[in-house]
Amino acid sequence: MWPFVSMAGAMRISQWAEVSPVDDAAQEHSSAHALPGWLREKYATTISTSRAEVVKQAKRGLNGQGENDAGIIADQRIKGILSAAGLRLPSAATAAAYRRDHTNMLAAKLTPADKAATFQHFNRLRGAWKYGEIEAIRALRRGAEAARKSKDYAYMRSLTVEAYDRAVVLDAMFLTDLSAPSRQTWGRKAATLRAAGSWMISGKSKRAAGRTAPTPDQLLVLLSHQRKRCARVEIAAAIFACFGIRPAELRSGVRLFIDADALGLEVRGAKVDALRGQPSRQLRIMPGRFGRSGIAVGLLRDEVAAGRCLVQLTSAGITAVCRAMRTVQNGLSPYAFRHARASDAKAWNGRLGAAAWLGHRTDRAQTGYGNRRSSSGAVKIRAAAGTHLVRRVKSLPGNISVPVAAASMRKVATPSPCRRPRIR
Repeated sequence: MWPFVSMAGAMRISQWAEVSPVDDAAQEHSSAHALPGWLREKYATTISTSRAEVVKQAKRGLNGQGENDAGIIADQRIKGILSAAGLRLPSAATAAAYRRDHTNMLAAKLTPADKAATFQHFNRLRGAWKYGEIEAIRALRRGAEAARKSKDYAYMRSLTVEAYDRAVVLDAMFLTDLSAPSRQTWGRKAATLRAAGSWMISGKSKRAAGRTAPTPDQLLVLLSHQRKRCARVEIAAAIFACFGIRPAELRSGVRLFIDADALGLEVRGAKVDALRGQPSRQLRIMPGRFGRSGIAVGLLRDEVAAGRCLVQLTSAGITAVCRAMRTVQNGLSPYAFRHARASDAKAWNGRLGAAAWLGHRTDRAQTGYGNRRSSSGAVKIRAAAGTHLVRRVKSLPGNISVPVAAASMRKVATPSPCRRPRIR
């Protein structure tokens, strides 16, 4: 509760409507979470209209029809908006990335729709914006509660109004009806890009990069021209190009092995919890047609023969590999090869096989990776065996998901450990 206990009803309403969220008395304490001026100006009409609705509701309460405290009404609306946002608690690393993206957008005076260049980029920036704004609103509410306990009611009103304004802007940008002009969607941004003739010119789409990614053999040849870097990154780059694993999984360490005529990789999965992801999976491939992956697969088989089965990179090593790939081709990254191998997995083993290859527990997430029509056939996907069976998920009314089928996977023995690691 946020009562303005020192004022009569009408006086409280008037002061709440007129208080500035950055007045001199509170500016020192609230400036860290103040709504930026450029954003306040952009949504000035929305903010003033919403404030007027709070004042109108509070005035009706003066006649005994309801609550007569504008601050309480505003805080109830704030809590409703925070509940509607429904943001999941991210990991510490994701939260840090969200804060960085949010800060950068505010500094550049850009909203997610202004900055985004692709659909996935927009989704990432939208999540970062929502997380940053929710953190700021919660901080303002905590500050207002502390001010109420210390009976600093002027400061409390200022923080409450500031929190309300930020919540109103957040609601207008991402929570209101899709038809509302203030609602930011990728469809509107895409239409703007098409009209301007600059559709997808940024080249930031990992899925698009996967369609134009070089084959594993081409990657090794192009890396060989980077003579000061090739020896450091060639094994890791060959693993990314052949298997399409996540950088975080190579950071945890992977193990190469030979299974008859196939080259295998044992992976400890990333993005794993009680409901999603494969804690461990084994991937098996065969080289593609001549000139596509024979050299890369042969290089990795030689590593196994030499006893250098364990491959593990530090964060600095991952950065070096990513830098080398960007030098080879603009926009190329480990995730571009993840999309490329997902396309091959769909062409060889279908949706369930692709989900198992990518380390998913259901076949839902694989829809965002690759396309069987864009498969280059650079790598022959033999099999993927995971800790859990992959479930085919069907959406029912009310967004209830139930398993209706499962992908059968052949259980295989864990390969014997090798002697020494390749990269530390």
